Amino acid sequence: MQFREEQKDILTYKKGIMAVSAVPGAGKTFILVYLIKNLLENHMEKDKKILMLTYMNSAVDNFHNRISLEAPKSILSHLEVKTIHSLSQELLNENSSLLELYKDFYIIDTIERNNLLLKICRNQLKDHIVNFKYLFKDKEFTSTNQRDFKNSLQKNIGNLISKFKMEGIGSHKIFSETSSYPKENILALISLIYKAYQEELAKLGAIDYDDLLFYAYKLLKENPKIRAFYQEKYLYIFEDEAQDSNKLQNKIIALLSGKHKNIVKVGDSNQSIMGTFTSSSPEIFRNFIRNVPIKKELSTSGRSNLEIIKLANLFQHYVNKKHPCIEARKALVKPYIKPAGTDNPQNINSIKQMVLEDEATEIKYLIYFVKNFHKKYPDKSIGILVPRNSLIKTLSMHFLKQEIDFNTLGDIDIQTIKTLQKLADILMFISEPFENKYLIKILSQYFLPKGEHIDKNIYKYLKTNSVDNILYETKTYEEDILNSTHFKHLKTCLGKLKLSLDFSINSHDKLLIYLGELFDFNLEEKALIENIALNLKKIFKLNPKWTLKDLISELKKTENNRLGFFSPKIKNTENNSAKITLCSYHKSKGREWDMLCLFGLNSFYFPPYLSQNSYGDKSYLHENYSNLEAFMNLEFYKYLKLDMQNNSILQGKIDKIQESIRLIFVGITRAKEYLFVSHNRERDTFYAPLFRSMLERIKND
Repeated sequence: MQFREEQKDILTYKKGIMAVSAVPGAGKTFILVYLIKNLLENHMEKDKKILMLTYMNSAVDNFHNRISLEAPKSILSHLEVKTIHSLSQELLNENSSLLELYKDFYIIDTIERNNLLLKICRNQLKDHIVNFKYLFKDKEFTSTNQRDFKNSLQKNIGNLISKFKMEGIGSHKIFSETSSYPKENILALISLIYKAYQEELAKLGAIDYDDLLFYAYKLLKENPKIRAFYQEKYLYIFEDEAQDSNKLQNKIIALLSGKHKNIVKVGDSNQSIMGTFTSSSPEIFRNFIRNVPIKKELSTSGRSNLEIIKLANLFQHYVNKKHPCIEARKALVKPYIKPAGTDNPQNINSIKQMVLEDEATEIKYLIYFVKNFHKKYPDKSIGILVPRNSLIKTLSMHFLKQEIDFNTLGDIDIQTIKTLQKLADILMFISEPFENKYLIKILSQYFLPKGEHIDKNIYKYLKTNSVDNILYETKTYEEDILNSTHFKHLKTCLGKLKLSLDFSINSHDKLLIYLGELFDFNLEEKALIENIALNLKKIFKLNPKWTLKDLISELKKTENNRLGFFSPKIKNTENNSAKITLCSYHKSKGREWDMLCLFGLNSFYFPPYLSQNSYGDKSYLHENYSNLEAFMNLEFYKYLKLDMQNNSILQGKIDKIQESIRLIFVGITRAKEYLFVSHNRERDTFYAPLFRSMLERIKND
């Protein structure tokens, strides 16, 4: 096996605390496999184990598969590969009685958590909203502004509860300490909701993902015997993707490694992009690197071609030296990426940039480009990164219309989109049965064989006759319709639509279940539909003025909707081999594609200026409270007795700019052979000229 010099250096590790900073494509998983193999073969003690922690189940499976190919089974019994959450769950399952948890506790997912918090927030804010009238400007305490304020407050309270748990602060502690606060204090409200939320979880016999870490840390800290057992068990502890770690995860690892003190953390702070969703921060890993005795670098990448590496380095250099937000110039840190020689071939035509008029035109050109590239290079993988999850839905609809085979990564999977779209289309026909266009759409998309278009004679018949006549008039069909290969599909479609119209629409939940059976949805699709139907009564009680069209609108959103009950995701069985993948910039980390499309790279989605006002500021709130998230964070830091170097609103803006910079860097470095970057003039005046100048420099080198 041939190793680079920097990889050989890492393989000399035998004990101690080591930090490995690895650039994208440096082969960190490859070298970790051989380092752990070496430790297992040469440096293990009897009854001891190596614990390898990562943050995704897919990464656990990948590492298991990789090391199983290299190491004999006899030594792999001394290795445990887990996510930090699965390790925490194991700790709690074995010791739940010490924490007053239900023995058979279950873990609620993010959707269930948000719905539970939403219900609690609504109940509490009914009585407490007037206490926060002082935050509003004069004459701005309107019902519309109150509603927006409540929605923002609900979201930020959930984030703050997570932060309290990451600091190891329980609900009873904060509640008792804030009980004497005036009712106008935002922390008093948060502690009330935090306490109610934890009590509701206890009634359900449930915990959330933050609780997993919180209780695992509490268990290890407060129980010396349990702590000693695990400290003795794990001779080495490895942490992969350490840039995504948070304070509580670091505390758990510190406790587990308290005896042997053999820790290896591997990561890249330039790829720390999860701060929006978690309590992670690049500074945690950067501080670890500064303070450990053994520091190593993997700065050579064999993933991308030379032009793509040059672009990534030019972008990093620009950020460090010239970015308009001076405070954000440390978003990316050295080292720059070094090419691995022949592993990074040169191709001067590997990067393409397009600037379109608006987002709609940008989408059209993207589809045109992807179709042509896939036709020319059918065996090459294509990744399409988008800055918002809602754009995955938008692009998915366009791809489906174009009959492009693709899959999706993340919260919105293509099979769920298809199911909800089909259900919404059928309901739209039921709500407006006089519209021919809905009948034609259902026939063409859900009854004809894949890839076939409606016979022109049948299309003309459906277009020129009223739906009433088509469905209910007994008549003899023209010979050209009878002879069409699509006639039997037409009869089946019309028969089912007639039955659906005969079913009462007053019982929406029963209607959905009936449609699931009538229109041949598969078992997983029916489970999804039944899950929605199960919760419809609650939804309509909360929204008594809702109509069938409101339900259809929510179905088509598939995210950020008022239903919020789409948790049973449908496994994608059709498109696992699809060469084209849609995902968000956030979900792309850890992946790579032959061709990578960076869609929507503009200042609307990736704000570069502090002066931009799309940072969550509320115009109806007084200046000191205009950014609710920043105001609440400031109260949180005051509670912890931490001083903020900048004012909270300014620091919030800086953090968002820094994360957007790292997102772009991660996006660029997912590309192996080709890179396509698109902007639109409607939403960008910054990144299009910046990337144009960098690409010109690459060509002139």
